[in-house]
Amino acid sequence: MYILMVPLDEALTLVELERIAEAVAEVRVPWESHFLDIRCNMVFLRQPSEDYEVSLHRATAAVQEAGARRLPGLMPAEQVYGEEIHAGLHWISRLQQALQEGRFTLFAQKILPLSPQTETGLHFEILLRLRDEAGKLVSPGEFIPAAEHFRMMPMLDHWVIASTIEWLANHPHYRQQVAKCALNLSGQTIVDASVVDFVHQSLMRHPIETDKLCFEITETSALGDLGRARALVQGLRGLGCKIALDDFGKGFSSFDYLKRLPADFLKIDGSFVRNLAPHSVDESIVKAMVDVAQATGLQTIAEYVETPALQAHLQQLGVDFAQGYGVARPMPLEQFFQQELGELADCVSEKN
Repeated sequence: MYILMVPLDEALTLVELERIAEAVAEVRVPWESHFLDIRCNMVFLRQPSEDYEVSLHRATAAVQEAGARRLPGLMPAEQVYGEEIHAGLHWISRLQQALQEGRFTLFAQKILPLSPQTETGLHFEILLRLRDEAGKLVSPGEFIPAAEHFRMMPMLDHWVIASTIEWLANHPHYRQQVAKCALNLSGQTIVDASVVDFVHQSLMRHPIETDKLCFEITETSALGDLGRARALVQGLRGLGCKIALDDFGKGFSSFDYLKRLPADFLKIDGSFVRNLAPHSVDESIVKAMVDVAQATGLQTIAEYVETPALQAHLQQLGVDFAQGYGVARPMPLEQFFQQELGELADCVSEKN
């Protein structure tokens, strides 16, 4: 996509712009055994910002939105640049400023083994949280959609990866208690060819045991570009890291893709877990996932486990791990270790 930004007094007339759009639409580009049609979307900003980057983002967002809505020809940006996009652009500067001021923080949520023989040590997922200028926590639901829309997720993912590895390297006493530390990779990061090198460089700067790291890849994102996802998985496994296929079961060919994306864990999508009941369709699906996982040497993690009864039911079905508010709520990373190690110390004292 190309965007030309010129002052209003130098811009072409509307008639000239419409003629360009019509001429471009008539072009057919030969490619292999067929032709490619070209569609031209144009937008203009009546009140461009003095900030070039903001104006560029507004123009880009308007073009993308026009394309998504299949609006041909010339469209005023104001017609597709609504409040949602405006709010998203506001987050761009806020997120960049938060990174500069160190207001992002790492939270951890416990992943509980459902059998004592499953795993020893702490298993948890790293979650990103943001504090506003007043120090108040901001819900991820407020800033993640904007980061995704304006393709800032790789930047945030890189920060989480580097910060987690550095934190674990600087806390060897805590790190020795870790079995697995799970890190999410967004769909935008999965197709970023540089992410494996970034992980490698982070590990070179702050060496830790790589088998303690488990990267979670959302199944539906991976299926969007299977070739790059496979290369990413192979690269991370080559470093000694583990892989979890997140939201498993959403795809139409979930089981088939297991052969193409070698993983260590399957995270059963919460839509099959929330309303799990005996003799239900969800129970049959979860059973099938457990059977396939066991046959292929994978371990299963159930998300959105909200009650002790649900936890017990999943254990009966052979699920290996449970995660959700019924197990533990997310908390700051250091607080998580202090609480978990305190509980471990209490257990040791009771046994003695």
